[in-house]
Amino acid sequence: MTTVTGKLLGYASPQRVEMKATLVDVTGKDAVGYAASVPGELVRPVPITPGADGAWTVDLTANTLITSQAGDTLWAIQEGRAKDGTPIVSYVAVPDSGTWWVGDILADLSSTQTGDGTVVYLPGAAGQDGASAYEVAVANGFTGSQAEWLASLVGPQGAPGSGGGAVDSVNGATGVVVLDAADVGADPAGAAAAAQTAAVSAAAADATAKVTAHTNATDPHGDRAAAATALTAHAGAADPHGDRSYTDTQTATRVPTTRQITAGTGLTGGGTLAADRTLAVAYGTSAGTAAAGNDPRLADARTPTAHAASHQAGGSDELALTQAQITGLAAALAGLFPKTGGTLTGDLTLDGHNLTVQRADGTGAYRFRVTGGGLDLEVGGMDVIVSTWTGADFTGTQADVLRLEAAGPHLIGRTQFGTNGYDDVHDIDPTTGVASLGAKNGSLNLRFCGRRTTTGAPTTGTWATGDVLQDSAGTWWLCTAAGTPGTWTSPPATPTVHAASHATGGSDPVSPASIGAEPVGTATAAVSAHTAASDPHGDRAYADGKLAKTANLSDLGSVSTARTNLGLGAAALLAVGTTAGTVAAGDDSRITGSAQKASNLSDLASASTARTNLGLGGAALLGVGTGAGTVAAGDDSRITGAAQKASNLADLASASTARSNLGLGGAALLGVGTAAGTVAAGDDSRITGALPAAGGSISGNLQVSGNALGQDFPAAHGVAAWCYDPALAVNSTQLTAGTLYLVRVNIAAAVNVTKMYWWVANTGSGATTNGNWVGLYSSAGTLLASTNVDAGFSSATLKATTIASTALAAGSFYWVGLLFNASVTPTLTRGSGWTGVDAAANLGLAASAYRFAKNGTGLTSLPSSITPSSNIGSDIAGPWVAVGA
Repeated sequence: MTTVTGKLLGYASPQRVEMKATLVDVTGKDAVGYAASVPGELVRPVPITPGADGAWTVDLTANTLITSQAGDTLWAIQEGRAKDGTPIVSYVAVPDSGTWWVGDILADLSSTQTGDGTVVYLPGAAGQDGASAYEVAVANGFTGSQAEWLASLVGPQGAPGSGGGAVDSVNGATGVVVLDAADVGADPAGAAAAAQTAAVSAAAADATAKVTAHTNATDPHGDRAAAATALTAHAGAADPHGDRSYTDTQTATRVPTTRQITAGTGLTGGGTLAADRTLAVAYGTSAGTAAAGNDPRLADARTPTAHAASHQAGGSDELALTQAQITGLAAALAGLFPKTGGTLTGDLTLDGHNLTVQRADGTGAYRFRVTGGGLDLEVGGMDVIVSTWTGADFTGTQADVLRLEAAGPHLIGRTQFGTNGYDDVHDIDPTTGVASLGAKNGSLNLRFCGRRTTTGAPTTGTWATGDVLQDSAGTWWLCTAAGTPGTWTSPPATPTVHAASHATGGSDPVSPASIGAEPVGTATAAVSAHTAASDPHGDRAYADGKLAKTANLSDLGSVSTARTNLGLGAAALLAVGTTAGTVAAGDDSRITGSAQKASNLSDLASASTARTNLGLGGAALLGVGTGAGTVAAGDDSRITGAAQKASNLADLASASTARSNLGLGGAALLGVGTAAGTVAAGDDSRITGALPAAGGSISGNLQVSGNALGQDFPAAHGVAAWCYDPALAVNSTQLTAGTLYLVRVNIAAAVNVTKMYWWVANTGSGATTNGNWVGLYSSAGTLLASTNVDAGFSSATLKATTIASTALAAGSFYWVGLLFNASVTPTLTRGSGWTGVDAAANLGLAASAYRFAKNGTGLTSLPSSITPSSNIGSDIAGPWVAVGA
């Protein structure tokens, strides 16, 4: 991360200025980026919180490390808004590391287009001034001034060249040859001098520029800081020039000309001693002027100044009068109510005013206060007790007490509920706790009496009709007749199906004798014995010896035996015909027209039709072979070598090769299960109960161990839960002493916590001993753990307070409680503090489930329990808190 700093100027409350850093492309549009060093996406703006002096700091990912589909990226830093609501934005290119002032890394988003891209101008690093030619010469050993160095650049005139020997020709020419500079590879005449002049001029210009730069440099010799220090020391010295004593002596007896002569009241003139001054009396008739000697007011009679106050009690001229000297005073006083107290014999009416009664010791008071259309009874510094006394003069027994205290209301005595002040529809007995409820549509009350520690209806005690009890098994019982113990009933139970237990072989079989029946098989055996008897009626011998001819053998003892004896077969029973159950005649066309075996089916009317009727396919016409147009023999190696279905692929040469040929992976070898080394079944609850990628509803708790949906979650920061992302805690508030602040955290998965985190923005001081606590409350209001933090807010930083390991249940919520008592309480970080946040942040929640609440004032320690329904919405979304293991 790279740190970027800046400062807001001209704001009365810089902390409330809207500031954030947003990732954008080079045209200024919002972009989505990714960085290897940052988990998740760079989507959400980074909030920035300025300090009270306007200074701000933010840690941002370097733009060179960010990959985005939008291409190159910048950071847009919003520093508030203009009067018309337009955001005030600066674009910066964040370097790879270090701390940078925002003004040093600004980017100019130009509208000039180059090709298909946008030109963005980024500031480059300032280069160091280079050395001048003169400075280089000095660095290499030259000694002398700059002018001397320039003069040294001009060398002496060179000697003329010596003549050579005689030549016959020059460059191929003979005779008188005129050569120019080009013929001999020399510069034209005057070129060397011109080059020398140009070089000298360039060197002079360079030297002049360097001298100018040196003159204009902020610190050309590197001694500016030392000079500034010396000047500061000189200015702060008591006597830098050694002449202070003389000067002090000379000025001690002299008055400076700046001394003022001030004209007082009634005078004019005045001024400094730089000139002569005259003071004159200012005459007039108004305030601040003097009266002249002939002022007519001095001769007139004056109206006396009002001075009754001086005659009043305690005045400079006090008058002492008795009541008798003042007419009607004694009678008037007799009709007044004494301040020290007394008895009013008539009515007391306060018309539109409040009545306040203060305790003598100043520790409490109560008042009747007129508010709008109502009359309020308010009590400060003490409990409210409303009760009745048996005696008319507040003597006897005090009963039916209603007590209102900080922990909540108390009702002592029988509590009755009705439609007016004199009937009793429902009530709660203070002694037994029995609640008589319910009277709808003329029905009678049910008296809810509690829960028994054993099962079944009561067997002891006196009970009334309508009493309702629950036994230890959860069964409800109703007393239908009063008594000791009375008559009780409970909802009838549905009989369990148990017919099978009474069947033969069951756990409770029913015998024939138990229902007055004979054993199974008795009647059947008797009938069978009668039927099987040779002569059950004693006349068989006679009948057996007689066959009546008129019976046409119908009286045979056994027709089938007779047929057998005659050698008749089954066909003897059939008629001649052509259908099933008949025999064919000798000349049946089906016989005379049938194929004869001697013909070997050659006498068939159509061989192809016969094959069709036999269900034969094309293979019936093919010969045995291994090529096309043949069928395989029974011992064909391709058949005898084939895998047999009865072997269930156990006869494969290589199971692993077969799996590879089928394209099966490692999962094909695993069993179905839920442990490592298994695969999940299609109806595995982890699959059927999973949230579809297309979306759906989650009925239980969702625990996220990392980041999701572009958001940071507590687990990614090593904590179990927080009230909201700490990056949203962009403001802070000083907490009220003695007030218990509650901040809710929701637990998604069961966890044992040992840390509570809270964030001090501004330190406090003067902590009250054992008066500052951080604790953890259950949703029922029970204090689970707490730690004293008297020394915990002396520094402004994130606090990690250790508590005893406490088990938190999944799907439950808890409150972190914060209580401070100090001469200056700490200021803690929070989210929104706008008007109405108590209703908005707790929208749709009952008081017993508020996210941000207060519960109790004037506290010096955390209560062991609180009443969640007494929560009051907090005027801040916070303070920010978290819990962790």
